[in-house]
Formats: sequence, structure tokens, C-alpha cells
Amino acid sequence: MKKIILYTIVSLLIMQVNAIQITEIMYNPQGNDNNKEFIEIEGTNNLSVYTIGDLEQNDTLNLLYYNENSNYSLIVEEGFNYTGINASIYSAGATIGDNLDNTQDTIFLFKENQTIVEINYTNEFANDNGYSLEFWNNEWIESNNKGGSPGEKNSPHTEYCNIELNLNTDKEIYLENETVKFQNLLSDESHQYIISYYITDLFNNLIKEPKNTSNNNEKSFTPYIFETEQVFMIHNELIFIDCNNTNNNTKTNKTIIIKGNKIKESKIGISKIDKTLEFGDTLWANLEIYKGNSSNGRLDIYLQRGEDRITKKSKLDLKTNYQEYKLSIPINIPFDCQNKFENGTYRLIIEGFDLIEETEVNIAGRKEICFNIMKEKDNNTNKIKESQEEIKEGNIKLELINYPKEIEIDQEFQVELRIDNQKFTKQKISIYSYVYSGPISISGEREENKQEFEIDTNSQKEIKLKNKVFKFKNNTKLKIKYTIDGKDNEITESINVLLKEEEAAEQYTETEKYQPSALNSITTNAIYESSGEVSKKYGLYILIGTLILIITLFGIKNEFYNKNNNRNSGFPKRTREFDSSKSSRKNQNY
Repeated sequence: MKKIILYTIVSLLIMQVNAIQITEIMYNPQGNDNNKEFIEIEGTNNLSVYTIGDLEQNDTLNLLYYNENSNYSLIVEEGFNYTGINASIYSAGATIGDNLDNTQDTIFLFKENQTIVEINYTNEFANDNGYSLEFWNNEWIESNNKGGSPGEKNSPHTEYCNIELNLNTDKEIYLENETVKFQNLLSDESHQYIISYYITDLFNNLIKEPKNTSNNNEKSFTPYIFETEQVFMIHNELIFIDCNNTNNNTKTNKTIIIKGNKIKESKIGISKIDKTLEFGDTLWANLEIYKGNSSNGRLDIYLQRGEDRITKKSKLDLKTNYQEYKLSIPINIPFDCQNKFENGTYRLIIEGFDLIEETEVNIAGRKEICFNIMKEKDNNTNKIKESQEEIKEGNIKLELINYPKEIEIDQEFQVELRIDNQKFTKQKISIYSYVYSGPISISGEREENKQEFEIDTNSQKEIKLKNKVFKFKNNTKLKIKYTIDGKDNEITESINVLLKEEEAAEQYTETEKYQPSALNSITTNAIYESSGEVSKKYGLYILIGTLILIITLFGIKNEFYNKNNNRNSGFPKRTREFDSSKSSRKNQNY
């Protein structure tokens, strides 16, 4: 759909009976203009005595194709592709006139040198966008289709419009269960249209599915919320209108606030209680509690007579506002073997939320087996501790119940866990597992098997996480990471990765292949021995070698000495005393 444009026919000098006129102009095709410009003439299929021109040049027309069944003639440039066009085709040469100007120009159609039609145009529309100028209903318009409609009757154009979409609600703040009324508004509703609308919360979660409407009737919906207040957004979008809309404001939204009808006042009720008891019994108080808009969630529960309290306070801590609780709380009545307390009426008091709720119980009589008090206390240790210590919401526990101690590469295995929620509210949980060695995961992306879910209060859930190891590493561990109620935790266990049989065999073969021979074993092993070990191992050999070297040196010395004596054997032998000092000097000189 293109904009309507008006062009003035500067002068229509002659209108023949058959109403020959220019009805379409492609003056600036998209991209390169060559071989794409054309002028459509309606009213004749024979232009044998006509010429065409612009302000700079006139052209004689040459017939390329004659269509006797058409009322159109098309004037084109050389090389124009006129396949499938239902008109007689005439060529004006390399260009039409002096090449139809892309800014503005005037086109003339002559018959035997007489001006038949004169048309002036500018480049306001159909300029290098693939569309042509078409004459329709005495107006010049931009064609509906790219490439125009040469040789065909021009199509009715789509009307241009400027329509804006808005959204209105009767107010911005509503109470829970109150009907929200809203209306889709168009600045002009004289056209056919379709509006799509839907509703989300503040985090874009879909609350009401998209619906389509073609009227501006008032719409409504009734919200239900689970908080003290909640924010919703109403969205709408104009997805159809039967005009060419120039306004971009066709999508909008409106924010509304819903305030909950939550009861702000807290309530404490005692639904069931055994009112006839003995000293030493355990009183079980069945309570129905509603915690409203209270900043303090603590409740104290105890037994009292007059102004004297006979039990320690059992403390109950309830954190969630606007929540109902049904609880059974044990209160341990003390043994009274010394007759400190009187038989009679006592008051069970529950105090908290700026409220005090109480009921009467009758305590009369004492356990006859006072001598066995300690034994009975041992049997009821847990109950006594629960009643005398602060009672809080239970925990949520995650237990690893099964996993393989050994795994093979590329073989999928499972990790089984059990989650036990003993808290008073639902819990959101996310959990995943992976196998790692050092800082590297060897089972792919760490969060690849991540699961997210909620677990109801006082319930158990078993889950299975699947993993597969892709690499062989030593010192591998299984890591399980989980988030409960916004707190991150983890479990780490050792796990052994096994090689497949064929890979293990291949490693063994390689080890044998490169094992050093027995002849080289000493040399090879010596490379890895410390200097201390070498000294220990070869010290004896070194000592023996040193002794041999000393003995050899003495032998050489004696042989040299004997040779010198042989040289003096020609002198007359005479007896002389041995001078030890001279011998010593001689040996030193030697």
C-alpha cells in the first residue's frame, strides 16, 4: 500500500475520441535505470505515427512487438524485458527522450508533430523504490505493486491514513476479585481493523491469552492474586487496518495494580485439646493459626495458674504472612513428686501477633511412679525437648541415595537424590550435577542436566540426574550443586573413571613396546636415581677401585726404584750402614 499523490496535467492540448493518454511512468527504477524505464499509453496499440520526448529530446518509435488484442502501447528503452506484457511494444532507442530525469521532467506525446499529451512529474514519490507512477481516478498515485502494472489496467489504490492506537482503563488500582474494565481506542474508527490484546504480570508471564477484536467495546477481566498486591500489564496491538497507516503508534500497554483482599488481622484458634490430665503428662495442643500482616512471627505457648507459669515457654516461629497453619504442639506438664502444684484448673495460653488466646485444662493427680521419673524422662526426651525449646519450621533436606562409584567413558549413568521438605511452605529448588577433575568438567556443560521445580510442604521427592563422562582423568569427583530457598549448597563425592577394555589394552601394549631392555636397565634406572641412592649403591665399588689404584701406584714406584739400583750394580760392592735420614730425603726427592 503506497501513498496517494496528486499530479497536475499541465496541459491537455488535444483529447482524441479514443482518449489516448499516458497512464503509467517508470522514471526512476530501483537500482540502475538502464533498460528499465517505460511509459504506458492507453487508448491505442498502434503508435506508428507518434513520437515521444522530454524537455531535451524527441524520439522516433520503432515497433518491437504488435499486440492486436490490446488497448495499450508501451514505450521502452533498448534491452527492456517485455516478456508477458499485454501491449504493443515500441522502442525509443537507448533512452526515452534524453533519459527521463530522476528529479523532475516533462513528457510529450506527439502525433504527426502535434502535441497530444503533456505530463509534468517530480520525484516526490515512486523514486528509486521499485514502484511506478499510475494514473487512477483522475489522480496520479504510486503503484500498489513493485514494478508497476505495464499493459494492465491500473489498480485502485489503498487510501492513506494516520491512525493511532491507545488503551484506557476505568482506573489504575483495583481490589482483588474486582472487575478490571478497559477499552481499545483508535483515533479514527472509520476503517475496518483488527486489534489483538492480552494481559501479563510484571515479569511478562502470560495471565490472559491473546484475543482479537474488531470493535471498540469495553473489555474486562477479573484478576486473582496470591500476594498483598500484584502488578499487571494490559497490552494491545493494531494488527490490521484497511488503509496505509503512516502512524507508528500501533502498539501500547497499560499498567494496573491489584491490591489483595488479604485479611491483615492474625488469628489464633485452639481446635482440640485433652482437658483432663495428670502432672507428668504431655499436653498436645492442636492449633489453627492465621498469620496476617504481622512483622513478628513468634508465638509463645505455656501453662499457667493464676500469675504463676508452671511450664517453660514453647516458642513457635512462623515467617510467612497471609498464611494459614494447622499445628499440633506438645506441652510437657512437669512431674510433681514433691507436691508443689495444686490439683485444679490451669490455663493454656498462646501469646503472639499482639494477641492472647487461652483455654482451661484440668490437671489433677500425679504419676504414681515418681521413683521412675528419670526413666520416663529418658523415654520422652525428644518430646520434652520439643516442648521446652523453641519450635521452628522444619528444615528441607537433600540426600544422595545412590550413585555409581565407578563409571566408564561415554556410558550414561544416573545420580539419585531424595528431597524432604519439612517446612511450612513450598520450596523452589534447582539442582544439577557434573564430573570434574581439577578445574575442568569432563562431563560437558556443568548445568546441562539442570532441573528446576517446586516441592510441596511435608512431602518427599526423588529425582534422577543423568551424566556422561567424555574424557579419562585421574582424581575425578562428582559434584552436585543445588539451590534451595535462594541458598546455594553442594555435595562432592569421589568417583572413579574407567577406561574401556580396548583402550586399556592399547595403553598396556604401548607401555610394553617402549619398555627398556635388560641390558640398558641400569643406565635407564640411573637417570631417575638420586645422588644419595647412587652413592649407597656404588660406594663399595668406588672404595675397591680406589684401593686398587693405590696398590698399583706403589707397585710402579718400587719398580722404578729397582731400576735405579740396577744402574749402580757396576760399582764395587761395599758394606755400609743404612742411614735412615738420608733414605727419607731420597724418597722425598723422588
